[in-house]
Amino acid sequence: MMQPEIGQKAGDTKEINRDVQALLEKAELWDEKTKAHEAQNLFEKSIKFYCGRGGEKMDKNASRKLTMQAAALGHQSARAECYYRGWGVEQSYERSFSICIVEATKGNPHAQFKLGVCYERGRGVQKNPERAVKWYHKAAEQGHVSAWGNLGCCYEEGVGVPVNTKKAIQYYQMAASHGDVLAYFNLGACYEGLWDYSEAQKWFRKAALAGYADAQYEMGRLTPPVRNKMWYQMAAIQGHVESMLCIANLREDEKNLDEALKWYWKAAEKGCHEALQKLNDRGYFRTYALGYFRKNKKAVLRVVRRDLAMLQMLSSSILDALQGDYLIRLINKNINKCAK
Repeated sequence: MMQPEIGQKAGDTKEINRDVQALLEKAELWDEKTKAHEAQNLFEKSIKFYCGRGGEKMDKNASRKLTMQAAALGHQSARAECYYRGWGVEQSYERSFSICIVEATKGNPHAQFKLGVCYERGRGVQKNPERAVKWYHKAAEQGHVSAWGNLGCCYEEGVGVPVNTKKAIQYYQMAASHGDVLAYFNLGACYEGLWDYSEAQKWFRKAALAGYADAQYEMGRLTPPVRNKMWYQMAAIQGHVESMLCIANLREDEKNLDEALKWYWKAAEKGCHEALQKLNDRGYFRTYALGYFRKNKKAVLRVVRRDLAMLQMLSSSILDALQGDYLIRLINKNINKCAK
């Protein structure tokens, strides 16, 4: 059975491993043809969750579980994905690339697509944009939706090919016609770059309603202030930092300091220096901030422990006010550790 994913929550690991083990026990009664068929179904479903296709909202956890199950049944593209992403195994771009090169030469469209990704990003092999485009084209010729989307990106950004916005839009539209959420988003970005805000909003909205946080943020940015809070809230709940900052700013403008502080701190917990700087800079936040820090010592410590820059950004007035407190003693101890 596949080993637990490094850095994965223990509860998630146990649940996924139980599901994989249960599937393997069930598969003992299947012949090879049935096992291969089931593995392919699981992998195709995992892609739908990962990309938000086929009426499914984007769900990376569901995709991970299904990919690991398919890999446990011996699906080679699923195994490559697991190695590429570190799902259930120690991450290894090299092993992922090795599997893909074998499968791609056999004509496997997903392996051809993934090989393109490896060449484009230099994962497990030296970066080679021209080869990336070549493999994307091979996969696209077989109707691979993500390959169409990535070709759109290549033509939009001039990766391995000359910039050609018209071709980029054509490829994005091909992927979008099959329900690809990222293609919706990229079409929105393309049309915004062409100053066609009506068309941009149309595509951003489609991606936003499918659960894509970046698109929800863009809808908030392009929507009049009366209605933009809803979009920012949807993205912020998913951990979108820029949306958290926008909500905090809106709440601050409304003089709702408790809510503003809450969202600034949520952004700070995500590693956003700008959010912590705002807490330091806003004099009238100090009382709120000190109270929050004292009530949430462990949460504050978890953030500042992993980021020396954040420790250094805490204003002297906040540090002075917390002098002698449990939190400040630990922070000072950690500063000394980082300095050694």
